[in-house]
Amino acid sequence: MSDAVSDADAKQLVEELQGLRGAISLMKTEIAAMKHASAEEDRIVAATQELDAIVGATEQATEGILNLAEEIDEAVGDLKGGLTDPDSIAKADHISQLATGLFEACNFQDITGQRVTKVVSTLKYVEERVSSMISIIGEDAMADVKVSDEREGDSRLLNGPQQQDKGVSQADIDALFD
Repeated sequence: MSDAVSDADAKQLVEELQGLRGAISLMKTEIAAMKHASAEEDRIVAATQELDAIVGATEQATEGILNLAEEIDEAVGDLKGGLTDPDSIAKADHISQLATGLFEACNFQDITGQRVTKVVSTLKYVEERVSSMISIIGEDAMADVKVSDEREGDSRLLNGPQQQDKGVSQADIDALFD
């Protein structure tokens, strides 16, 4: 058996190495699209923060609804104490039942919060895996990968509500008109 490599074997090895280099390059590009030092934002972290903001805003809104429902129920209870007409008492009872319905309907927030928390945990896991891949590949190897924003038209301009203490403040907007 000869130690020499045939031309066909050498050619096949070169093709395999070129394919592997292409696959690694594509993997680096895909990883960089999610997390890259030169990118404007880390998409995974941004998604996690947006979901956390949803949970916070939902909690605030639910708390406001519950407080109002409680005030309505207390006001109806006070009103009902002075009523003697059976029809008016029945209407007050109905309003009280509606307030109770608001309490029950606000259970959505707890379920929503639990589900969003699961998604956030998954995103954090993905972020850890991506960070691990970057450390395996090496930060220097990732530096040459170009990241572009693939959004087109108005979608490049629309970023939705800003995170608290990020983005342009109302004072900044007002200053433009002064």
